[in-house]
Order: sequence, then structure tokens, then C-alpha cells
Amino acid sequence: PQAPAVPQQAPAPEPQVRLSDYPLVGLVDNMFRDWGPLERAVAVDRLFAVDPISLRALAHKLNADLGALSTAQRAAEERILLWLRSSESAPLTGHMFGLTEWLGAAATQEQLIGADPAHPIEVPTLRTPLWRVLVTLMPDRRLQDGWLVVGDLGGLRDRTRQLMGGKPADSETISLMEQRLGIRTHSAQAWLDALAASEERGSAAPEA
Repeated sequence: PQAPAVPQQAPAPEPQVRLSDYPLVGLVDNMFRDWGPLERAVAVDRLFAVDPISLRALAHKLNADLGALSTAQRAAEERILLWLRSSESAPLTGHMFGLTEWLGAAATQEQLIGADPAHPIEVPTLRTPLWRVLVTLMPDRRLQDGWLVVGDLGGLRDRTRQLMGGKPADSETISLMEQRLGIRTHSAQAWLDALAASEERGSAAPEA
């Protein structure tokens, strides 16, 4: 006789995140709570989305008028700017100031996510983690190839090569990278490793 089948246990539900434990997440979430449906849709699917969709695609998705949606986007962008200038946003803008100082001109995505326990927590109204919201709100940085970089990734790599002059990295080079390029000491080795890897990929590419 066959042994009786062991009943499979359902996976335990993931514990609900309490926004009260993450004040910055709650602060951002509350800002979007009273937005109208079109403005919020623009925020979710365009302004803070990993892969923003076009206004036309969003209008089709929502069965909304394209002109009304365009107006909603302008209103949403204006509301965000006004909020960032208000005293209500002070905890977030203060956090961003300290964060950008620590990150410097180039930091890995992992460094950004791990810089604060609140960063990987999802903002419910936006359906995206706080760290992605922060990247969107940073006016001078973009996420490129896994790096959060001030300006252009390729340009910063070129400036690093010029600074090094073909010599191996040492403590003096790393100090100069911070002084002249703004690359913090705690990011320097990872940056140099990524630079070497990009050069290897370039040399291995077949000639046209």
C-alpha cells in the first residue's frame, strides 16, 4: 500500500510592512494620497516608473483623453516641485542631501539601496521602492549600467582614465579621485573594477 501523501503547507504570507516604521516612506506615500486618478496614474506609470510608458499608451490604458492626461502630467510635475520646496518635505530633502554627499559622483545601485533601511521599502501609492523615488527626484544624477552617476557615465570613465594616466591605482590615485572627480573612497575600488571590466569588454568586441 502507498504511504499517505503528506499535505503540503501553504507558504506563510509575507509580513505586512508598517509604514510607521519607515517615516520617509510614509511621508512620500501621504503626498500622493489625495491626488486625482489621472495625476496619480502619471506618477505611477511615467514619472516614477522603471520603464515609463508614453502618454499615448497611458491614455489608451486608462481610456482617457490625451490632452487631459498631458495637463495632468504638467500639474503632477508642478505639485512635486512645490512639495519639495515646502517645509513638509524637509525630512526627505534633508535625507537626500546627506545621501548625495555620501554617495559622491558615482556609487553602485547596491550602495544606494543599502544606505538606509527605508530604501528598499515600497511606497504603496507609487508601487515602487523608495530608492527609485529618490533617484527620480535627484536632479543631477541618473542610474546608468548599475551606477548612480552625476552627469554622464562615459564622461566620468574618460576623466578617470585621464587622471590615472595608465598607471595602476594606489592610495594617492584614490585620494585624487575623491578630490578631483568626487568619487568617494568607499566607492573607488568598485568603480575601478567596473572601469577595468568595461575596457576588457571593449577590447574583446569584434572589429566592424
